[in-house]
Amino acid sequence: MSLSSTLSTAQAILSNTGTQAVVVAKNLANAQNPDYVRRSAPIVAGGNGAVVGDIVRAGNPALLRQTIESSSAASGQRTLLDGLNAIKNLMGGNDNEFSPAKLIAAL
Repeated sequence: MSLSSTLSTAQAILSNTGTQAVVVAKNLANAQNPDYVRRSAPIVAGGNGAVVGDIVRAGNPALLRQTIESSSAASGQRTLLDGLNAIKNLMGGNDNEFSPAKLIAAL
């Protein structure tokens, strides 16, 4: 290993450690903030050594999936209710003399 290669590796290590220290400092500074999401800076091995790949937010994939499914189901039920209310308003409701319920009862 040459001297320039060694210095380049040391510089990359210090840069990665500095980036991770900044992320940890931000996490600590925002520990009491309820709107802040913890972040991490994972190291990714590449062709030129290890580098910080990207700063990513911590998350819970199962909770996210459940939230999306619940929101989707609620939206579908709301759309169905809106459609049924539109049909009820169009037909005049059960108290209208031409409503299907009154016509069937008269039959």
